[in-house]
Amino acid sequence: MKELGPFIKAAREHLEITIREAEEISGISNAYLSQIENGKIKKPSQDTINKLSRLYQVSYEMLMHKAGYPLPDYGYIMGEDSENMITVLIVDDSSQDRELIRSHLINDTPLHFTITETGSGEEALQVASKNIPDCILLDYHLPDMDGLAVFEQIKLINALKYTSVIILTGNGSEETAVRAMRMGAVNYLNKDAMTRENLINAVRHAIKRKHLRESIYLRSEKAHHDVEGFTNSLRDIAEEIAAAAERIIKKNENLVSDPDMNIILGKSKELLALEDGQGETMYTGKTSTGRMK
Repeated sequence: MKELGPFIKAAREHLEITIREAEEISGISNAYLSQIENGKIKKPSQDTINKLSRLYQVSYEMLMHKAGYPLPDYGYIMGEDSENMITVLIVDDSSQDRELIRSHLINDTPLHFTITETGSGEEALQVASKNIPDCILLDYHLPDMDGLAVFEQIKLINALKYTSVIILTGNGSEETAVRAMRMGAVNYLNKDAMTRENLINAVRHAIKRKHLRESIYLRSEKAHHDVEGFTNSLRDIAEEIAAAAERIIKKNENLVSDPDMNIILGKSKELLALEDGQGETMYTGKTSTGRMK
């Protein structure tokens, strides 16, 4: 909870706005904002956090977590079936820090994480691309590039689009944390204040969020295929109706001007045009008289 105030202040300063301006945009009084930034109000209401999230364009969930509210579980329960699928990549050039993080995670007996370690950004990109992790714990200070530069590269790799990234920062790196959250990081952890409990909670939440995003994608793909299948069926039906009407007219040309037959042909054309999505009929057939398309 103690991290909320400095983060909110850094988020405001990142946008280069004053508390007065923040008040005008968000509707939260500048006195209240000041008390949040100074840590005097440690757990603002959820409505206030929602306003702060929209004001500073940072994760609502992360702000809720920093304020001491429980993280959502998204309805995903990590149990025995998922134990062997949880993979974590630790990216940190300090072998001591990597060892500390690993020791926290391997003692989380219900989950048994599979852990991979790297000490540089370039190596992290290579390892992550070959063995897709569920979560990447990414230190900001790396010998070859900073953590946010690595994060930018991660976002360009399609295979990693669902992988959750948690940025690890040093003491007083709130500006870095703000930038990371605005880029799409799931969370950030101050290594100087990191405990086993807040690390495990952050990783668990990151993994659940990763599974949620995958689930949403799979459902949207299924819905897309369902709609596509329905559209194809609609086209087939419309074409069959139009062809049947053509055959009937061919047998009796007097039906060319029949109102009901024109309705049948017109509606089948409308269905084909609707399916095409361009407002123009795709039906180009002609009757034997050449008078009706």
